[in-house]
Amino acid sequence: MLNRRVHIAIVDRPTICHIASGAKSIETRFSKNRIKPYHAVNIGDIVLLKESGGAIHGCFTVKNVDYIKDFNIEEVENRYHDRVMAPDAYWRRKKDAKYGTLIYCDNPVLEEVGIKLIHKGMSGWISVPVSIQPTIVCFAGEMGSGKSAYAKALAKKLKGKYIPLDSVAGKVPAQDKNAGEPLVFDGVRRLSTLNAIQTYYGHAKLVYVKSKEADRFKRYHARTNTNISLGEFRNICHEPAEREISSFLEKADYIIENCNSMDLERSVTNVSDMLSCLLTGRAGQADGAGKGMTPFQRAIVIGSPGAGKSVFARALRDLTGLPLYYLDQIWHKPDKTTLPREEFDRRLGEILAKDRWIIDGNYGRTLRQRLLRCDAVFLLDYPKEVCLAGAAARIGTKREDLPWVEEELDGEFRQWIEEFPEKQLPELYRLLREYPEKSITVFRSREESERWLAENRRIERNAKA
Repeated sequence: MLNRRVHIAIVDRPTICHIASGAKSIETRFSKNRIKPYHAVNIGDIVLLKESGGAIHGCFTVKNVDYIKDFNIEEVENRYHDRVMAPDAYWRRKKDAKYGTLIYCDNPVLEEVGIKLIHKGMSGWISVPVSIQPTIVCFAGEMGSGKSAYAKALAKKLKGKYIPLDSVAGKVPAQDKNAGEPLVFDGVRRLSTLNAIQTYYGHAKLVYVKSKEADRFKRYHARTNTNISLGEFRNICHEPAEREISSFLEKADYIIENCNSMDLERSVTNVSDMLSCLLTGRAGQADGAGKGMTPFQRAIVIGSPGAGKSVFARALRDLTGLPLYYLDQIWHKPDKTTLPREEFDRRLGEILAKDRWIIDGNYGRTLRQRLLRCDAVFLLDYPKEVCLAGAAARIGTKREDLPWVEEELDGEFRQWIEEFPEKQLPELYRLLREYPEKSITVFRSREESERWLAENRRIERNAKA
């Protein structure tokens, strides 16, 4: 563990979304000179994804890494284009590169937690050795900011000790610094207190929790059960002991901005997980925490025939309550003939004009129409052997998504499935890259989609409880 590192990759928002969805499985860095991350990344390292000019929004574990030198960028692009998911302009910019790092992503996590890394002169890649010393974290923030909730959650996540400080004197309770357990100090209000902690332990991270005044006022009311006015609250916040806190902003290693309407409990879980990842090098979600689906009203389900698109779409319908439409049911007649194209387009247009729907089916000619209107995309990218077995298993079964019962897996249809990964799938990914603002979820196996459904059913049950 001594050589394990945490890295911070500066990327754009679409890249974060593509990595989190699994659509992008390789993060790349090319340069003319030998600079990081070339020969600076190892298997098992943690990479935090920081939006350029913004906050840290996610992370992944390094599954593997390849270092290349004096390569032909066109050959690299042809080989890895669909796994890197970079625009053509990216490859053109890298045509003179001599050093390349290909980082294979594993266990991606996307969490909108608003953690900002304070680091002047930040380059596109930072590598930080993970300390084997005990983790020491100090939380500071204005009255009612929610810092205690964050501090307690982080202490629990790190299996460490939560230490509330005397809000007036700022006295630091005596702790055994040789015990090796993580320590989380809550309520650091004076610079002298922070200096004492850092001097005694030799290292400590400072986290500043920043909240809107209205949220802080509401929390203060709930905590103290008083009926003071907003003006009185402001007077309290401007007392000498509180005024000194503002100076912590410049000294903070991390800033947690709880300025949105995100549920505090979920936000606490996400923040504790992200901080624990950065401070200890352990990735993954908090124990028992699940990643809920992004809210949507219009979704499409695409993928190879036989993958189980219709089965997944029905499960999604049951989970969300959205109406489900099968393109196969619209296109095909019970006598195995098809609608005129104009009639199909008219009926599809009527569906797309609605505010709520799930649409199952590829139908590449009209896919762009559906992408323009949808909020979410679910792509079932399964191995062709799985899809062939799925198509064979439904022969002779009456289906909700088809107006007749299939009697055989004919040769032409079988060939379509076999060639889907090479001929159809690259085009699907190319088209999806044009819509980075959409919520795109890619499943690589039935187990992945089933886990996702099970987790979101659990979240839905808990929300109703």
